[in-house]
Amino acid sequence: MAATRVIVGEAYLRAGLYERARKELLAALAQDKTVRHAHYYLGVAIESDSALGPERSEAAIAEYQEELSLDPADRAASDRLGLALLEAGRGEEAEKVLETAVRGEATALSLYHLGRCQLSLGRVADAIATLRSALATAEEEGLPEADTEKMHYQLGLAARKAGALDEATTELAEAKRIAQRWNETAGGGMGGPPVDPTVTGRANAVAAGVPPSEVSHLTPAKRAELLPDVLLNLARAYTNLGTIQARSGHLEEAAGLFQEAVDVDPGFADAQYSLGVTRFNLGQLALASRPHDADLKRMLALAFFNAKVYDKAAELLEDDQARASMPALQFSYAIALARSGRRAQAVTILEGLVAQNIQPPEVMEALRQLKGLGKEK
Repeated sequence: MAATRVIVGEAYLRAGLYERARKELLAALAQDKTVRHAHYYLGVAIESDSALGPERSEAAIAEYQEELSLDPADRAASDRLGLALLEAGRGEEAEKVLETAVRGEATALSLYHLGRCQLSLGRVADAIATLRSALATAEEEGLPEADTEKMHYQLGLAARKAGALDEATTELAEAKRIAQRWNETAGGGMGGPPVDPTVTGRANAVAAGVPPSEVSHLTPAKRAELLPDVLLNLARAYTNLGTIQARSGHLEEAAGLFQEAVDVDPGFADAQYSLGVTRFNLGQLALASRPHDADLKRMLALAFFNAKVYDKAAELLEDDQARASMPALQFSYAIALARSGRRAQAVTILEGLVAQNIQPPEVMEALRQLKGLGKEK
């Protein structure tokens, strides 16, 4: 469903896979142009991807406006649109939109964005009041210091412009303290760049537009501890999506999702099995549409052989003109014949290989065992 694609797109967005996120979100909108939140997350994905260049800002703004056309009361979309307009230097437009975002139950971040906007427009007294509210709300929400650092910094700037030097000194000092602590823990500990108090606490746009993950501030050691479970669950999710596609008859899409699962966690047996079955079924369908394709027929025969469906493997290899020049294929054919109860024919094939001086241990052992079992009745 389109709504499911939006969930997948959001997951890719959180992971920083912006191109994949855009692909899923555009697919959701192609299915249902009124599906909620697709335009919102698409705007965030566009705005966050620096590879798209400076023009991405206007494209993102257009997406947020589309989201608001579906629900003008959407505070999250209003907040995101207001922030994008502010970053684009369109402060007066931004203020009107951000005022919509803080109506009712305002979040700390939406209050912060409005305060920043008011300060940029020279409305210092309004900015101070709004930023104080942002900090109070941040405390109620339990917002991390990575977010409150920028609020303290902007409030310090506003207080300094208003001549409230004591408050300015206190707020700027608090911003500096948080920045230094994050530089020592997050920056130093994880090899990240030094924290600059003039930059928002979380540098990329996704963090400002998407609620933070529960694991955002875990230590590297704890993240490493959780990683195997995360990969297993991601592989399981890909496998579940693939199963949905397979049951809908979309085998190509299913195979792609099962392959994603295997790539994420090669040890996840369910994904390996599902991928094998799907590829096998794709081979059968392809052969039905191309019955004279010798290479495809051979590949399907070997798939049957590996799946231990020996009678089908022997049937497909029986008329393969390439067997005479491919000893390994001839050997597989002989084993398939033997395992499907046609030992006499298998012995004839193996003796032919020996007569050509093709006598590796496995050929000689197979011939010895078959002759020891007696001739086919």
